[in-house]
Amino acid sequence: MVVSTYQAVSGTGQKAVEELAEQVRALLSCQATKNKVYPHRIAFNCLPHIDVFLENGYTKEEMKMVNETQKIMGDDSIKVTATTGAGAGVLQPLGSGEHRDGAQAHPGRGPADISQGPGVKVVDNPAKNEYPMALDAAGQDLTLVGRIREDFPSPTA
Repeated sequence: MVVSTYQAVSGTGQKAVEELAEQVRALLSCQATKNKVYPHRIAFNCLPHIDVFLENGYTKEEMKMVNETQKIMGDDSIKVTATTGAGAGVLQPLGSGEHRDGAQAHPGRGPADISQGPGVKVVDNPAKNEYPMALDAAGQDLTLVGRIREDFPSPTA
């Protein structure tokens, strides 16, 4: 099961809603914006990032989706991969390759292989909040790829 969720700013709370409103007012007045709640500008943007990143490349919110789906369905054998935030989630089995750190480990192509495609740019460093966003794609004829990670649960698990 592949699950993608898109959540409203209001889910983060009142301070996030106020930040969105302040950023919209600033942009419409040709002024600079300030990021307080989110690591990036939220106004007229989409962040593929809800909660903190875990070692497996998923966020706590995404793992919560996995666990809740299995609990609701009453079946721990259901394989779920989740992406929370905004953007498009794509599950693509590819040939043998390497992990983000370069270690040979699992089926799939590494970011270096993916970036060789025409019109593709890899933006993939979640530890530094670097991932594709609508703002980065605007005005470019590129496909931005990020949040590259092994499918959870991995077929070898």
